This record gives sequence, structure tokens and C-alpha cells, in this order.
Amino acid sequence: SDTITVGATENTSDNVTDFSNIGPCVCIFAPGRNILSAGIYNETKIYSGTSQATPHVSGTVALIIENTGNVSPSRMKQIINDLATKNTVTGIDSSTPNNFLRIPFTCSK
Repeated sequence: SDTITVGATENTSDNVTDFSNIGPCVCIFAPGRNILSAGIYNETKIYSGTSQATPHVSGTVALIIENTGNVSPSRMKQIINDLATKNTVTGIDSSTPNNFLRIPFTCSK
């Protein structure tokens, strides 16, 4: 699958959150606890969830497209995986890829 699935880590450590999925279907982890976000009434709010971890990845995909141009979904997934910091997430089992999102300053095709 070319889908980039995202798990969530704590905001003060690299430990997986208690609400995150784990296992072989998770591709990458990003911060997901206590994320400052926009509220619906023109205010800011603090939210937690994989729905808060996912925008970190979406923004990274946008930066990669800006720097390299658009690529296929499978190539984008590979770039995200190649850039990831390996073996830093704690609290996951051995079936879960241990990839933590690293946002590139620059990248090439």
C-alpha cells in the first residue's frame, strides 16, 4: 500500500501514546499529544490524537513536493521512510516500524 499511516508519540518523550495504533500497518510516528491547534471559534486549543500527528506528516509531504516536485505516492512514502529517525520511539512492539518523522530542511529527487 502507498498509504502513509501515522502513529502518535507523547509531547515530552519519544514514547508512543496510549491512544496510538501500533503494529506493522503504522508507517511513521509524529508528535500527537497536547498539540496547539486552531479552534473552531477563532481561538487556539490543545488537542491530542493521531489526527494531530498526521498534519506533521502532511506538512512534510508538502515541503518535499516544494523542494523536489511531485512524485508518486510510493516514492513519497519511501522518501518519508528514508528521512525518518530510526529506533527512537519507545513503547512499541517489534512488529511496528520504529520510524520517527524528521522534517527535511532540503531534499532532492
